[in-house]
Amino acid sequence: MPRGKPHSEATVDAVRAKSQRGHGVSEIARDLELTKSTVQSILDRIRKGQISPRKRGPHPVLTLRTLRAISYRLSGDCHTSVRKLQKELAPEVHHMTMWRSVKKMEFKSRRLKILPMLSNRNLEARINFATEHLSQTTNWNKVIFSDEKRFKLNGPDGYNYVWTRLASPNDNMLYSTSCRDRRGITVWLAFSSRGILALLRTSNTLTAETYSKMVIDVALPCFRAAHGDDFIF
Repeated sequence: MPRGKPHSEATVDAVRAKSQRGHGVSEIARDLELTKSTVQSILDRIRKGQISPRKRGPHPVLTLRTLRAISYRLSGDCHTSVRKLQKELAPEVHHMTMWRSVKKMEFKSRRLKILPMLSNRNLEARINFATEHLSQTTNWNKVIFSDEKRFKLNGPDGYNYVWTRLASPNDNMLYSTSCRDRRGITVWLAFSSRGILALLRTSNTLTAETYSKMVIDVALPCFRAAHGDDFIF
């Protein structure tokens, strides 16, 4: 065999197997039609650890680059599902393969805690308000109701599970339904017996100052156009 030419894996495996069965160098060289120096060289490299035993079984289906991408995605968006990761990063593998890889990366799926219910004080206040107005002769045609809702641009708010690190000591915390991406819009609606009076949208968080400015500058003219000055808000 020419000097410097690498030995095939099949040749190395055959030499290793015969050596483990107790065959000598001369016998191995004769059976495999190799020179004794070639056999001795292979055995020396095996003993020095320069030739590792060939690993059996299939090759890993997820590359190191894909595993890094998975870790980055879950660190940035804890709501991403395993099936979504599988479709976007490795569509050729099964979603259970992706699930096992995520588990090995020390991520775990945790259920979000249910938001606290209304306190007894708030329940009593609502009951008293309803009882008081039901017993009175309130003209509900003059009453204007309003409410607001914030919509998240990175998905709905009703998440049940999030991905967290196993080493995270936050077992007793109330998990937020938002991680990094807090973009969204807030929609504010006012309505009465006359129908929808105002529908406003803002991309900023509503504060006392912005809410007052919105009602005075935009909503109040709409109220007066529908009810005049005789309304309750």
